[in-house]
Amino acid sequence: MGYDALLKRQVDAAFAALGDLVKDVQLLNRTAVKFDFATNQPDFSADDSKTVKGIMLEKTPNKKSNKVGDSLSSGVHQELLLKTKDIEAPDLYDTAIIEGITWRFVPPYTDNGYTTTVTLVRGS
Repeated sequence: MGYDALLKRQVDAAFAALGDLVKDVQLLNRTAVKFDFATNQPDFSADDSKTVKGIMLEKTPNKKSNKVGDSLSSGVHQELLLKTKDIEAPDLYDTAIIEGITWRFVPPYTDNGYTTTVTLVRGS
């Protein structure tokens, strides 16, 4: 057994050892199937969902961005740690529901091959 497999087992063990700090995270992906020019809104297909385990990390209220046109610059920002094997491509998802609260994904994402950290935002 190599170090890669050993580290993956250790990540699983760490998530198991953290008990109630590990939350169920429902990941949602809405796919636009067409655009309604009358309402100026996209029409979405049914949500695709996947439930994984995650650990809520740092929460930052009213985080501001210096990026021009950043519509996600205010609200509550939350760091979420996930196993990379559970969410290999975080950019496929746009929403996470954790304990009944809906959060939006905000890039960039950090992936070290074993865990993935995503930033979520709630509010406006």
